[in-house]
Amino acid sequence: MIVIKNFCWVLSLTCLPVVLTGCSTFSGQSHLPPDAPTQLTAVLTSPLDIELNWRAPATPAAGQIVEFATERNGTYTILDFIPANQTSFKHSDLMPGQPYFYRVRGYYGPLSNPITVTVPSAPTGGFGWDAAKEPTRAVRKSVRKPFANSDAAPTDLGAVVNNSDPEIKVSWIDHARDEDGYLLEIAPPGSPDFKPSGILQPDITVCRLHGLAPPGTSLSMRVRALFYGTPSNLVRLVPGEKTLRTSP
Repeated sequence: MIVIKNFCWVLSLTCLPVVLTGCSTFSGQSHLPPDAPTQLTAVLTSPLDIELNWRAPATPAAGQIVEFATERNGTYTILDFIPANQTSFKHSDLMPGQPYFYRVRGYYGPLSNPITVTVPSAPTGGFGWDAAKEPTRAVRKSVRKPFANSDAAPTDLGAVVNNSDPEIKVSWIDHARDEDGYLLEIAPPGSPDFKPSGILQPDITVCRLHGLAPPGTSLSMRVRALFYGTPSNLVRLVPGEKTLRTSP
């Protein structure tokens, strides 16, 4: 598991971040707010496994997130980033008798230009991330109005490889004033299939990567000024129960 300081969510990795299938790269402009996924339902496919199904949001999204909590008004945790057209998800090996609340929402936001970096030799000890804020003087724009405003996209994305530490220092200029965070997306060079790899908090402009992939591996990276759409309806299900209870 990669650990990111000052982070909101992180994808579980073994070596390369290739857990997800393709996400779209929508970053067009519209004055319509992102709508919500609809008709979310949950069923038990086994005593301890839950399957979610829904209709994807009509507004073109970069992708969707599936979230859960163990209390209706509790803290919701991101289970996964999934493609924009996916309409089902399985949550497995759950605790019997524990209520689970679920919701789904699209995510959006303008993108930086991609860059390509080569992973330096990594020390024994696995993965590690570090994130920090650096001051910028850029004029800040809304990422929401107009929708996915390209003027708010991160710019000057760059990477410095430190072979003695070793680490990759990725940095950019923040042009957004109302982002929910920054999403780092990674792909093999030349591939359009970028995968979400981790979320950093708003106003973060530096990310230090350690042991991201085998030494010598080339990767393409880009950063999204992220914001979330409206959540779906909420559903509640308890492993071991037979009846779905949907929130009003």
